[in-house]
Order: sequence, then C-alpha cells, then structure tokens
Amino acid sequence: DIRAAEESLAAAYYTTAGARSGFYPSLNITANGGFTNLVGGMVMNPGKWFIQLAGQLTAPLFARGQNIARLKAAKAQQEQAMNNFEYALMSASAEVSNAMMLYQKSTEKAVLLQEQVGKLATSVEITEELLKLGGMSTTYLEVLTAQQQLLSAQMSELSCNLTTAQAVINLYQSLGGGR
Repeated sequence: DIRAAEESLAAAYYTTAGARSGFYPSLNITANGGFTNLVGGMVMNPGKWFIQLAGQLTAPLFARGQNIARLKAAKAQQEQAMNNFEYALMSASAEVSNAMMLYQKSTEKAVLLQEQVGKLATSVEITEELLKLGGMSTTYLEVLTAQQQLLSAQMSELSCNLTTAQAVINLYQSLGGGR
C-alpha cells in the first residue's frame, strides 16, 4: 500500500516537472533538416530553417495559457497523490500499532490466565482430596463445580493463545509480510 502510494506520488511529481518544462523553449535536432551540397540534391533555404527555429523558441510564449492550465492540473494531482501517500502511511502505522497493542495485551492476559488455571487446578485437587477423606463439608457437586471452573479457565487460556497468535500474524502482515 505504502509503496504504491509512494510510486504514485513520484509519478505525479514527474508529471508536474514535465508540465513546468512546457514553459521553456525546446530545440529539436533531427537528421532530416540542414544544408546539402550533394549533386542532384536541393539546397535547403536557410531562411526557412531559421523560421522553424524561431517558431520552436517562441512556441511557449503563445501556449502560455495552456501551459499554466497544465501546470495547475499537475500540481493538483501531485497534492492529491501526497494526501493519498500520507493517508496510506497513517493507516499502515495505525495497523501496526493496533497489532502490537493486541499482541501486548493478549500476552499479559495469557500470563494471568496461566495463574488462574494453576490455582483452579490446585483447587480441584484439594476438593477431590477432601471428598476422598470423607469430610462432611465437601460434596461431589463441589468437585464438579471446581472441575467446571478449571475447564472454563483452560478454554479461556486457549482462546487467549489463539488471539496472541492472530495478533502476531496481523503484525507480520501489517509490516508488509505474507501478502
């Protein structure tokens, strides 16, 4: 995206430079005009040659309005290309920033979920031990509830790991890779 916008901006710049060159006289040197002294060849009139030269040198004066209009249009296109380039640059930097923030937050969340899973696993072990010891205060329903909470935390941890992996992929793609 950025590379295409940059190339478009460069093309607009060169178009503007080409429009500016219309204000300067041009002199074309070709092989079919000039003097000849070959036998059987006609000698070209030097006056005609100087008239053509004068026409080439004064052409920008007569086409001034057209050249000004061409230059204004080229400058407008260059300004539009610059705006498109700035927009592409801002969009790309926002995309990179969002991907990095998502990665950072999901790794922080993963650490907290790992702690939660560890504590809930300990809770399940303790609840099962209390049930095995035959304590009156622990029922099988409490063991099932602890296991359900552990399973829910493990599912959240897996979902967070998926989000982290997707954030890394998005970051890689926003930096220009894989597209």
